[in-house]
Amino acid sequence: DATFLRRAHRDVFARLAAQAGVPYRILHCVADPDTLAARLDHRRRTGGDPSEADEAVLARQWHQVEALSAWETERELRAGPDTRLEALVAGLCGGGPAAS
Repeated sequence: DATFLRRAHRDVFARLAAQAGVPYRILHCVADPDTLAARLDHRRRTGGDPSEADEAVLARQWHQVEALSAWETERELRAGPDTRLEALVAGLCGGGPAAS
Protein backbone atom coordinates (compact mmCIF):
# COMPACT_ATOMS: atom_id res chain seq x y z
CA ASP A 1 0.00 0.00 0.00
CA ALA A 2 3.08 2.24 -0.23
CA THR A 3 2.90 3.40 3.37
CA PHE A 4 6.39 2.05 4.18
CA LEU A 5 5.55 2.07 7.87
CA ARG A 6 8.11 -0.60 8.70
CA ARG A 7 11.84 -0.08 8.40
CA ALA A 8 12.36 -3.43 6.66
CA HIS A 9 10.11 -2.30 3.80
CA ARG A 10 11.97 1.00 3.51
CA ASP A 11 15.33 -0.81 3.58
CA VAL A 12 14.42 -2.74 0.42
CA PHE A 13 14.03 0.53 -1.49
CA ALA A 14 17.15 2.04 0.06
CA ARG A 15 19.12 -0.92 -1.30
CA LEU A 16 17.45 -0.59 -4.71
CA ALA A 17 18.38 3.09 -4.86
CA ALA A 18 21.99 2.29 -3.91
CA GLN A 19 22.17 -0.44 -6.58
CA ALA A 20 20.77 1.94 -9.18
CA GLY A 21 23.09 4.75 -8.09
CA VAL A 22 20.26 7.19 -7.45
CA PRO A 23 19.53 9.31 -4.38
CA TYR A 24 17.23 7.84 -1.76
CA ARG A 25 14.65 10.20 -0.33
CA ILE A 26 11.68 9.61 1.95
CA LEU A 27 8.56 11.69 1.50
CA HIS A 28 7.20 11.61 5.04
CA CYS A 29 3.58 12.77 5.02
CA VAL A 30 2.38 13.80 8.46
CA ALA A 31 -0.90 15.06 9.88
CA ASP A 32 -2.45 15.09 13.32
CA PRO A 33 -5.11 12.49 14.15
CA ASP A 34 -7.97 15.02 13.96
CA THR A 35 -6.97 16.05 10.43
CA LEU A 36 -6.76 12.43 9.31
CA ALA A 37 -10.15 11.62 10.86
CA ALA A 38 -11.71 14.63 9.11
CA ARG A 39 -10.29 13.47 5.78
CA LEU A 40 -11.67 9.98 6.28
CA ASP A 41 -15.06 11.44 7.16
CA HIS A 42 -14.98 13.62 4.03
CA ARG A 43 -14.13 10.59 1.86
CA ARG A 44 -16.98 8.62 3.36
CA ARG A 45 -19.50 11.44 2.85
CA THR A 46 -18.48 12.33 -0.71
CA GLY A 47 -17.72 8.84 -2.03
CA GLY A 48 -15.87 8.11 -5.22
CA ASP A 49 -12.56 7.39 -3.48
CA PRO A 50 -11.00 4.04 -4.43
CA SER A 51 -9.22 3.78 -1.07
CA GLU A 52 -10.54 1.24 1.39
CA ALA A 53 -8.99 3.13 4.28
CA ASP A 54 -11.27 3.79 7.21
CA GLU A 55 -10.80 4.45 10.93
CA ALA A 56 -9.83 0.81 11.55
CA VAL A 57 -7.10 0.97 8.89
CA LEU A 58 -5.84 4.27 10.31
CA ALA A 59 -5.72 2.85 13.85
CA ARG A 60 -3.82 -0.21 12.63
CA GLN A 61 -1.31 1.99 10.79
CA TRP A 62 -0.70 4.13 13.88
CA HIS A 63 0.30 0.97 15.76
CA GLN A 64 2.49 -0.42 12.97
CA VAL A 65 4.62 2.62 12.23
CA GLU A 66 8.33 2.31 12.97
CA ALA A 67 10.22 5.56 13.49
CA LEU A 68 12.74 6.66 10.90
CA SER A 69 16.35 5.87 11.72
CA ALA A 70 18.91 8.65 11.95
CA TRP A 71 20.13 7.70 8.45
CA GLU A 72 16.58 7.89 7.11
CA THR A 73 15.88 11.20 8.83
CA GLU A 74 18.80 12.72 6.92
CA ARG A 75 16.97 11.76 3.70
CA GLU A 76 13.51 12.79 4.82
CA LEU A 77 11.27 15.35 3.19
CA ARG A 78 8.52 16.07 5.71
CA ALA A 79 5.19 17.19 4.31
CA GLY A 80 2.25 18.33 6.41
CA PRO A 81 -1.25 19.45 5.45
CA ASP A 82 0.01 22.98 4.76
CA THR A 83 3.21 22.07 2.91
CA ARG A 84 3.36 23.73 -0.49
CA LEU A 85 4.21 21.67 -3.54
CA GLU A 86 6.96 24.15 -4.42
CA ALA A 87 8.70 23.38 -1.11
CA LEU A 88 8.62 19.65 -1.82
CA VAL A 89 9.98 20.11 -5.32
CA ALA A 90 12.74 22.37 -3.99
CA GLY A 91 13.58 19.76 -1.36
CA LEU A 92 13.74 17.00 -3.94
CA CYS A 93 15.77 19.00 -6.44
CA GLY A 94 18.04 20.76 -3.99
CA GLY A 95 18.34 18.03 -1.39
CA GLY A 96 17.16 20.31 1.41
CA PRO A 97 14.30 19.74 3.82
CA ALA A 98 10.75 20.58 2.86
CA ALA A 99 8.94 23.25 4.78
CA SER A 100 6.29 21.76 7.04
